[in-house]
Amino acid sequence: MLRYMEILDNQYNCVAAFAVASLLAILALLTLAANAAGQWKARRHAMDVREPQASACGFLRGELHKREPRLS
Repeated sequence: MLRYMEILDNQYNCVAAFAVASLLAILALLTLAANAAGQWKARRHAMDVREPQASACGFLRGELHKREPRLS
């Protein structure tokens, strides 16, 4: 398609060359948007699959709330 645009430009068919260049620019933007959406979805899926790490005090697992109060 780039070669076709160059041929159109060399033949002084500027309107057609501009139309082909516009189509290529739109295709590039759609490709970037699809790539960004795919990476965002993959990152979000990776965060959902990952389990929280256990900490020494048990805070991430919710064990602090399950403990019974001390009676002195």
